[in-house]
Amino acid sequence: MELLTSDEIITRILELVKNAESNVKIASAWIKGRYFEEVIDTIKKIKEKKKELSLEIILRASELRDMQITDAKVFRKIKEAGGNIYLCERLHAKFILVDDCKLILGSANFTDSGLSDIKSGNIEAGAYYQGREDEENVKKMIDYFEEIKDKHSLMLGDALVGFVLNSVKPRQFDFLLLDEELPVLSYVEVIQEKKTKTRYIGRVSNINAYDLGFFSNPFIEGDNGVAASSQDFRKILSQDSEINWRKAALFAYRSDNTAPLRIARAEVVCVVQENSVSMPEYPFDAGLPVYRADRETISRVFSSGRGTMPVVIGKLKGTDVDAIVDLGEVLKRHMMVTGVTGAGKSHFVKAMIRAVLHEHPGVQVIVFDSHGEYAQEFEDILDKVYHKVFEDVLLPLDGDEAKELIIESGFGTLVQGNSNEANYIRSNLEKYIRPSLETSLKEKPLEAILQEVIMGAPQKGSSSKQSGKQKTEDGDGQVDREVIVEQIISHLKRIYGERALTQQPETCREIQSVLDSGKPLVIVDLSSVTNAKARINIAGLLLQEILVKNRQSPEGERRKRLLVIEEAQNFAPEKAYGGGEVSAGKDNLSLTALQKLATEGRKFDIGLVVVTQRPAQVSKYVLSQMNTQVVFRTISKHNLDVLEGYMEHSGKELVELAPSLPTGVGIISGVAVPFSIVFESNGGN
Repeated sequence: MELLTSDEIITRILELVKNAESNVKIASAWIKGRYFEEVIDTIKKIKEKKKELSLEIILRASELRDMQITDAKVFRKIKEAGGNIYLCERLHAKFILVDDCKLILGSANFTDSGLSDIKSGNIEAGAYYQGREDEENVKKMIDYFEEIKDKHSLMLGDALVGFVLNSVKPRQFDFLLLDEELPVLSYVEVIQEKKTKTRYIGRVSNINAYDLGFFSNPFIEGDNGVAASSQDFRKILSQDSEINWRKAALFAYRSDNTAPLRIARAEVVCVVQENSVSMPEYPFDAGLPVYRADRETISRVFSSGRGTMPVVIGKLKGTDVDAIVDLGEVLKRHMMVTGVTGAGKSHFVKAMIRAVLHEHPGVQVIVFDSHGEYAQEFEDILDKVYHKVFEDVLLPLDGDEAKELIIESGFGTLVQGNSNEANYIRSNLEKYIRPSLETSLKEKPLEAILQEVIMGAPQKGSSSKQSGKQKTEDGDGQVDREVIVEQIISHLKRIYGERALTQQPETCREIQSVLDSGKPLVIVDLSSVTNAKARINIAGLLLQEILVKNRQSPEGERRKRLLVIEEAQNFAPEKAYGGGEVSAGKDNLSLTALQKLATEGRKFDIGLVVVTQRPAQVSKYVLSQMNTQVVFRTISKHNLDVLEGYMEHSGKELVELAPSLPTGVGIISGVAVPFSIVFESNGGN
């Protein structure tokens, strides 16, 4: 150890710094002046020679006066030298460590008065430690520096973005934002150290910019009072002057009083404490620093919510951390995906399907595709895909639907009223055609059924069966039954296609082939089926039989199935549309099947993914069972209002972002994620 007087302290400090090899560590309550600048300039010269040299400085910051001494120029100089600054409220120690083997310890702050000679500055004293004999003391001060830095100081740097303002709620807080580059949706954290170290993870939901020298809107109730006095506002605008003078006066006022300020609002999404992740129950203290949440923290939070069957569906917005949904929860409690055309919902669903096939090959995915968009997406894995394209067909599933076809053809008198003829035709149509795969349509085309039933009906007014050669009354005269049948069939073929009346047995076989397929991905392509009732009936039969199949399979042996319903409003509408062609009642088999699957599917390992542009037009009953919501850009206020009613608390806060979401960026809320998130889909644009 060597004792140092005031005349020797700065000389020895400069000597040590000039010969520094790896690091310089300074602790000083106050820093200011030419001697400190000389130390910093020396460090900069060393670094300019491409020499690796770290600089760490601990300062005192217990009151504003501290920062009036250690002024902005000091901070600029430290930044220029690439140094890290730590603030300690109770720091009084003064020492410098160089290369973790040399130490100067004393009474002098790093100010001109502290480092000047005895004639012009404070009278100080210090001690210089180096070499083997001082090794233990130097090591003790290194540990002490690290303890002050890590346990009693706040690090300044890019991670620190602001400070918490009054008042703080358990699930929400405002903070003074000092980093202009922090965007909305960024993740931040607040650390409260009391009995245990607790991290509050938040997501920035809104940022307001203010100019302290300019005016708040005087017409908005609840003026926050952070801006200029409204008296100046009234003074300028109350002048009976030429309009351009007023414009110039406001411009001049703005130029003279610029003082930018940003206040951000964050939603607390979870609390991290030791090895647990939970939801917030209590607010933390105002005044605490706010940091950017680092990748490790965010990743840890999301790893805690991976669930039993994790599926990576993209990245958290603004990070490289995987966004994960728990497929196990989707299978149990279903998912809704919505967004306008081109927003990215279908790309997301396709990417999620691909992830499911890759990460959970035991799950069978069955897609109900109304527009024929899916097969091309999976051409690279054709060995895993069963693609069934259904041909155009009429597929009535009860007597009423068949009756409507006869009425549509212009022969309503055959099936309307209480004549023996009408009663016979209606009852036999109901006998042949039922809402089940086990129907006569499985063996006999609709054309043959219509011929048989109509030709076998008794003549109007008769009580017994008549020959097909008999006349039946139609309009003003009598028409041969054979002619009637020919006209009905001719009309339906002209409207719906030549095979529309003969394809029924083949359609039933195709439905069965879908049910029997063991492929991981089954695509039910309904794009060629022009009749809306036929589309919902094919889908309804399939959905009904899938539920039956899984219900009958022994638990532990049944296959997990994920059913993806594209354009769900066409299969499970809230209201009838298309002139009654698509019903919202019990006669819509796809709707009733989806309602059953929504409530019972989880008991039989069947999950639903309901995809729609228009959630307001989808059955509220079905939507109420979709316990995870994925929302891409959505513009309609009606649809936004519907979504808000189904999303959890933190998800509702994000709904207002939905109209401005970029393509491929979505919001996920509900049980399949640990908390509501904004993510960038793997599906791209």
